[in-house]
Amino acid sequence: MVIHIHAFILGGGDGVRAKNICKDISEKISSRIIELEFFALSDRKKSNAAAHLLLSKAVVKKYRIPQIPFGGRSAFFDFLNSFWKSIVVLFLFLLYKPKAIIGEYSTSSDNFFFAKLLKRKSKLIVDMHGSVPEEAEYANPNVNKKYLSRLEKKEYDSCLVADYIVCQSNQMKNHIITKYKATPSNIYVYNCAVDSDFFYYDSEARDEIRKRLDIPNDAVVFVYSGGISPWQRIPDTLSTFERYHEHYKDSYLIILSKEQAFFSNLLRQYPLISNNTFIFSLDFKEVHKYLSAADVGFLLRDDVVLNRVASPTKLAEYLSCGMIVVVGKVANNWVDGEGKQFLLYEDEMNKWDPKIVNISKTAICSYAKEKMSLEKDRKVIRELVNRLLS
Repeated sequence: MVIHIHAFILGGGDGVRAKNICKDISEKISSRIIELEFFALSDRKKSNAAAHLLLSKAVVKKYRIPQIPFGGRSAFFDFLNSFWKSIVVLFLFLLYKPKAIIGEYSTSSDNFFFAKLLKRKSKLIVDMHGSVPEEAEYANPNVNKKYLSRLEKKEYDSCLVADYIVCQSNQMKNHIITKYKATPSNIYVYNCAVDSDFFYYDSEARDEIRKRLDIPNDAVVFVYSGGISPWQRIPDTLSTFERYHEHYKDSYLIILSKEQAFFSNLLRQYPLISNNTFIFSLDFKEVHKYLSAADVGFLLRDDVVLNRVASPTKLAEYLSCGMIVVVGKVANNWVDGEGKQFLLYEDEMNKWDPKIVNISKTAICSYAKEKMSLEKDRKVIRELVNRLLS
């Protein structure tokens, strides 16, 4: 038996990594999984609507537990919430006696107040996919320092209590080794990779979609796929394409997002490109077709710790579909030396053309399959499972 804990609502992009880890770790340990979802009361309607969705077919029971509301960043309510979650985990531990418990966030120590008791019978695995204190400070530079200290203590405690740590990049591994003195041999890098059954270059779809949109075969097509959070740098993305379009009129932008109304309104501020921009909201299974129709993807991020330790799933999606990617210098942390040939830096537009024209889609796809596919991650994670089962 395995207990797999998460704090998001299934059905969105946030759940992809946890579902992959559930499949690649939890299912390898046991054919019976207990899923534990903690949700905010403010999200109860969304949680109720997604109650039927499971991490895995191996889930035999799903518990949906509300977190204590109204706490904000109060240390007292934070403690109460952590204690409440730990009581729930302890109850399930005593009920099911699992071989392993997986916590799906960097501050999993929230759930492990009774870690010494749990560790007598179970292995504790913490999935640290992100630097939580740095994320909080990036979102609000004036954030309360005591609150940041509590987040850092939670991450430190998570490293301390974990038998094994799974993180999303070698940069994140180095980050937690340096900052929290975590044991290197107990850390496994599981990138935010993609399933090549869903993301691949489709030449037939490329021709079909370009024909439908009346885009010439030799035109350069950019794509932005994602949401509208400030850290996704939407205005910079549109401004960068606008600068390119000023010099190359036969260029187009495809936007793939659920926020169609937002982009339609925003494009009014960019009249130069509005007629050459298409906005779609797609089913997940259709995304690779529109990515295949494009040549260049936008993935602009600020050069901060939060992004340096990241492993953007979007980068893997773009490369798997044969696109080169417009990035900032922070992206040098996301790829090795070979991968840098597939990047276009936002402040070096004068160097873009040779890459856009000459780089082989086959070469891009081959690199992505070798470095950023789930198949590659699954090979890495077998060692963890073997150690746990030995």
